Order: sequence, then structure tokens, then C-alpha cells
Amino acid sequence: PQLRAPEAPQLIDYLHKIGRLDISLETIGLAVQKTEKIVFTLKNYGKMHRAEEPVPVQVPRTIEDILPLYASHFRSNVALEKDYGRVPDVMCSPDELSQVWTNLIINALQAMKYSGQMAVRVFAERGAVVTQVQDDGPGIPPELGMRIFEPFFTTKPPGEGTGLGLDVCQKIVQRLGGSISYRSRPGETVFTVLLPAALDQEG
Repeated sequence: PQLRAPEAPQLIDYLHKIGRLDISLETIGLAVQKTEKIVFTLKNYGKMHRAEEPVPVQVPRTIEDILPLYASHFRSNVALEKDYGRVPDVMCSPDELSQVWTNLIINALQAMKYSGQMAVRVFAERGAVVTQVQDDGPGIPPELGMRIFEPFFTTKPPGEGTGLGLDVCQKIVQRLGGSISYRSRPGETVFTVLLPAALDQEG
């Protein structure tokens, strides 16, 4: 009945404008997220050698602290699976560890084009804490090999990234006495971060 009313054209035009505004706001939000990630990475890349004093840290807690940044994606098109085992603390700066998870999670989201399934797992293994970030994107071409850890190397379109994210991750993890690696095939890419447990908590 409302569509047969004299004011129907104005109502339809009003709804159309609201719809376009909603799309514009979503586009702006994505642009802000990309810019925020680039600025965040560049800022932390510049202070790589000014690490804070390490303290005992629970890895799952540092992951949970940053997941709300991407809550809108996990509520809509990305299914997130979390599997946190009982793990010992690691000695590190919480802010540094957050940089690692931020880069790995945003890389996974971008690889998936913000749609699909992601998994984050944390478990203990032989005196170490292992964290895995998995996505179901197209995978990393084999010919890229370890180039993905080179500073400023990126396969993303202009504006998507700086090519510093994985380099930052590797430098932080290595400074903490750990390692970062990945395995990839079409439909499954898993980045694995291994960090030594705090000495008084091993086993």
C-alpha cells in the first residue's frame, strides 16, 4: 500500500540514498582499516630496536586483545575457529607480540578477501608455545618461497600493504628466540610461530 501512496517516489528515493550512504560508510571503513594497518606497521618498524623489557605473557590473552579490531569481519563473512590449549607463559613485550598477531591476522583476512574460514590455534610442544594462524585463501605461490619475509616485498595491490608485515613478524619472533614458518597450498595456508616457554614453566 505504501508504494501506491502519492509520496511513494520520495520514499523510494530516500531509501535509495540511505542504501548508498551505508555502502559509502563501509567503503570508508575498509579504507581506514588499510591505512591504520600501514601506519601501524611503519610506526612499529621504526622502533624495532627499542623493545620493552620482557615480562611473562599468556599468548592466548594477547590474541584475544586484538581480535575485537576485526569483529565486524568475524560477525559477517569470516568464520573464526579458536582452539587455545593450556600453555605456559612466554617472556616478551605484550605490545611486540600483538604486532605479530595483528600482521598475521590481517594478512590472512586479505588473502581470503574477507570471506571464508580462519583458525587460530595455540598449544604447547616440547618446551615451546606454538601459535598457528590458518586461512582458506588461494595460497602462496611456491615460486615466492621465503621472499615473503623480505622487507618491502609484497604481492598485494597498491594501497593494500607495505611489504613490511612479515619482516616485522620475523624480526620480533627471532629476537624472542623463536621461529616463524609457513606451509601453503590452494585453500589452506598456515603460519606457525614457535616461542620458547618461560624457563620456570617448561613442561
